[in-house]
Amino acid sequence: MARAFALFLVVATASQLYAQTPTNGARDTTAVVATLADSDVTAAIALGQPRKNGKTFGFLGLADCSNMIDAMGGNTREYIVLAQGPYGRIVDASAQAARKYMPFGPSDVSSSMRAPTLTVAVQQKLFNAQTTPVPVEHIVIRNAAQDGDSVHIVQPTHIEELPESYYNLMGAKIETKGVWATFDPKALPPGDLQFVVILSNKECNARLRERDRDKIR
Repeated sequence: MARAFALFLVVATASQLYAQTPTNGARDTTAVVATLADSDVTAAIALGQPRKNGKTFGFLGLADCSNMIDAMGGNTREYIVLAQGPYGRIVDASAQAARKYMPFGPSDVSSSMRAPTLTVAVQQKLFNAQTTPVPVEHIVIRNAAQDGDSVHIVQPTHIEELPESYYNLMGAKIETKGVWATFDPKALPPGDLQFVVILSNKECNARLRERDRDKIR
């Protein structure tokens, strides 16, 4: 599923559905995604080529919205979160091309792959027929505030639905949906980040440690 997410993030175009990021004032951030230099593009392409059957490049986290009673019965509600910056998108595009034995060079890197944006895909992890589909309504990114710290919420600049379906043992088609969102990295607060998955009746988050923020470059 993570590889499918990566493919979607690489080829997706901006949606007509969008929400503007609110102004939170100037902040010093530690992982702003900058426009990639040509040398970085070349390096990302080279890194992707031997990774054709490897893991996606980016932050891959799990947000657990399960409640204790349902989880004890095997009915978990877990959501996969995949976040990538331009470097990661190019690495994965190069890996996908290598997997298909297709050429991929700097001229194949689209402006959307190279754009200084953070793309995030969220989708429910559907284990089996016991899993109750619960669609994702929204996603935001916030700082992992400690006691007394102010909370900084970053809204997506673009968001769209990410459909998902499967067939249960009776042959019935079960449908749910995740979201695909674009964020402005300049708006991200410093330190650890929480990718907050919002459902109709609950929220949960996947945490990116400050030491791992290089994964979303």
